[in-house]
Formats: sequence, structure tokens, C-alpha cells
Amino acid sequence: MFKVTDITYERFHYINGLKKALVLLAVVPLFLVFFLFHSYFWGIIRAFFHSFYGFSLTLLVLELSFFNYKKIPFTSPYISGKINLRFWWPFMLAGFVSCVLMFARLELFLMGHLLYFIGFNILVYSVIFLIIFLIRRWQKSANRRFEFIFEEEPEPVMTSFDFSE
Repeated sequence: MFKVTDITYERFHYINGLKKALVLLAVVPLFLVFFLFHSYFWGIIRAFFHSFYGFSLTLLVLELSFFNYKKIPFTSPYISGKINLRFWWPFMLAGFVSCVLMFARLELFLMGHLLYFIGFNILVYSVIFLIIFLIRRWQKSANRRFEFIFEEEPEPVMTSFDFSE
């Protein structure tokens, strides 16, 4: 269906719709549940700040991860062998744990200083809006060259019996 309706000037609407669906169907309900759970244990104000902090960082990561994204979910098959997880998993796990600990430490600091918390969120949302502005500007200039990836080509080693590679 996406190949049939692939119109040059509307290609980025698919990605924008995907981001909106992720926010409305996954991120917002998740942080509402977090808010309800944490407000029972921490109180409403602390739970609100905690949920707002997580929501802000989630939106920032979402915008960064969809930059130059050229696939629509469920329209291209998964090709294994693109990343060597047996080698990279310790580095990925270490990076994930480091980021979680760093942002938890930052949140702990910001929860004690309301003005820093407000300033941090102003900074995060400014960066998000700047990213959106730059992406939309880039989309308008690069729209004719943008092509979705519907079928990936597998690595040559995955399709041959040549064991020398």
C-alpha cells in the first residue's frame, strides 16, 4: 500500500505520522501510568516532575532516533546479519546502563533545584523544536531525493556459500 501511495511531496508525512502515533499510543500512556504509580508512593508533585522529566527526554530521544529514518514499520522485511550482536552486546549494554545512571543522577540533582529543573526542560524543549525545525527545513530541500527503503539487500555473505569471507 505504501509503494502504491508513495507520492513525492507527501513522503515525510508517513514518518511524522509514525512519530505522532508512537507518542500518543505508547509514550503518553506509559508516562500516565508512571505518574499514577509514583504519585501513590511519592506524592503528586514529585511524581509530576519525575514523569515530566522522563517524558521530555523520551521526546528528545524519539526525535533524534527518527532523523534520516527511511523505513516504514512492517513494509520491509527484516534481514539478519546487519549487526554482529555477539560482538557488540557488551558495549551496547554498557552504554545503556551508563546513560540510565547519568540521567538518573541528573534527575536527582534537578529535583532538588526547581529553577534548574525548569531551565533544563526549557533547554530540552528548545532543542526538540530546533531539531523539528531543522528536519522540516531539510525535508523540504531534500524531498525529491528522499526514497523509502521497502526491501533491503542482504549482506553478500548471507546469500552465498562462499565461506572465505
